Amino acid sequence: SESDKIIKEGYSLVHALVATKNTNALRRVLQAGAKPNIYPLSDKLEEKITPLVLAAKVRHLNSIRALVEKSDADILNAKGPLGENVLHAAVENNSGEIVEYILKVSQNALLEKTDNKGATPLHYACITGRTRLITLFVKDRHASISPHDNKGATPLHYAVRHRQLKAVATLIELGACPNDSIPKQMPTPLDLAKSGGFENIADYLKRAGGKTTKELERGSITKKKSSSIFSGESSGSSDMSSANKSIKHYLQMKTTQILKGK
Repeated sequence: SESDKIIKEGYSLVHALVATKNTNALRRVLQAGAKPNIYPLSDKLEEKITPLVLAAKVRHLNSIRALVEKSDADILNAKGPLGENVLHAAVENNSGEIVEYILKVSQNALLEKTDNKGATPLHYACITGRTRLITLFVKDRHASISPHDNKGATPLHYAVRHRQLKAVATLIELGACPNDSIPKQMPTPLDLAKSGGFENIADYLKRAGGKTTKELERGSITKKKSSSIFSGESSGSSDMSSANKSIKHYLQMKTTQILKGK
């Protein structure tokens, strides 16, 4: 049956009621003392999920409300198999209503929390180009616009990698740096766009001031050379000044000697 496909082996009663979206029964078992933060009895990593995150994944706000309001579900530490929290799950499944509710009850505390790969909910929003959520997180809730995941990738990198031009444009308009990179670890967003053949994104980044890693390195070398030249000129000017003083002193001494000889 359809229920058998939804309910995984090892699910607790709470998990099963969330998965089948049976809110009335869920409220009753929670009021009877069922544990809201339990993990399934399963050895499979992909099934290691708390009821709250499962509710976000199946896009069921009533289950989330029951877990939060009728029990002591730990909204800040609820996790999925990849370390994702309930806000990650809501973003991933494009449920704006759940996102708004989670932000409200958590007081924005999950915005900067990361999954096992170091990705924030903003990174997730950029994977699928959720521009409304990107704006909500950055502009309205003041989330960091360029957090780095474990490999050094920012949300802008994610948007480029997943060919989300509108997300790229939204991030740039909100103030994301087009050249965020880590030498020998993470290339610039323009590098990613060019290597992936995403011409429209590459063109947009160029117009926004985006550069490749090589262009940034050349710019850095040019600046160093310019600095050295100016430093050398300053040093040369100092040497010339000393030389002029020595010559002046020599001429004054010779003039005195000549005058005395007379």
